[in-house]
Amino acid sequence: MTPDRIREQLRQARRASGLVWVRFSAGAGYAESYLRNVENGNRALTADVVAAYDEVLGTGGRFTRLLQDCRNSAGWELPQNLALLGGLADGRGRMLRRDFIAATAALTVSVTSWARACLQMSCPHQE
Repeated sequence: MTPDRIREQLRQARRASGLVWVRFSAGAGYAESYLRNVENGNRALTADVVAAYDEVLGTGGRFTRLLQDCRNSAGWELPQNLALLGGLADGRGRMLRRDFIAATAALTVSVTSWARACLQMSCPHQE
């Protein structure tokens, strides 16, 4: 499962619910524009956002489990977050501070996860 596939499943489930964006975003606790950007791949797919989809749609944690399984795949977030970080300039070469902080935090988690996965693959497990 890839992040893009999870995004597509989030979109499909939201549409199938019949909830209009205003009600869905209010129930999720996020701005409509933010959730649209998550679904379109312009914002990071976070555990909090996925949990909000699970809550509003009543999926019993299905999307949270999909995201966790995806994150357990070595380094899946690293390229995604590097691209996100690179796209935060406002068109004049300035970085939007709020977005930069969020993206660097996500990137830090991604690098840590990637390094941990690499170590697990290269080191035999000790029991």
